[in-house]
Amino acid sequence: MNLVVISNRIAPFDPNKPQTGVLAAALEPVVERSGAIWMGYSGTSGDGIERPLPLVPTGAGHVAGLELPAADHPGYY
Repeated sequence: MNLVVISNRIAPFDPNKPQTGVLAAALEPVVERSGAIWMGYSGTSGDGIERPLPLVPTGAGHVAGLELPAADHPGYY
């Protein structure tokens, strides 16, 4: 299956802690089992320079956290 999920933010995946958010609780097993990639804002600000997106393995899938340029952060939400 080829599935890419894009949301406004991602949750950290920790196998020792349950997910508390509804979206994260629903997507975590899908990503881990299907090989999907979940992309979204990582919660950190960056410098705005484009770089290759790091893919963090999560079971059979990956999570990709995007940095938001610091100048854009105030208007994000």
